[in-house]
Amino acid sequence: MPCSGVYAYCASNKSNTEMVLYFYSFTDETVAERTNTDTFGGIMTGTVGSLVPFAGYNYRWFNPITGEYAGDGSFKASAAGTRFAGPRPDDTDYVLVIEKDT
Repeated sequence: MPCSGVYAYCASNKSNTEMVLYFYSFTDETVAERTNTDTFGGIMTGTVGSLVPFAGYNYRWFNPITGEYAGDGSFKASAAGTRFAGPRPDDTDYVLVIEKDT
């Protein structure tokens, strides 16, 4: 499952019906300067690929530092099987959990 964007790791099951995307912060000030943000890591995410075109998905933002969920929702994948993940809730580490509707 490809994902594009800055500072992320991705994993999914073989059929891409369950995915996790870890968007992490960083502590290197030079990276913050290059990416034009005042906060380390910012809230940037990226585009998720390998989704089933036009399929429905549910998502939840999980904060691995606090162990709490910070938001959820649903979406339909594009005709190309992609979806922009949207900004994360804040500039700390977050995991985006995506599950295909059954």
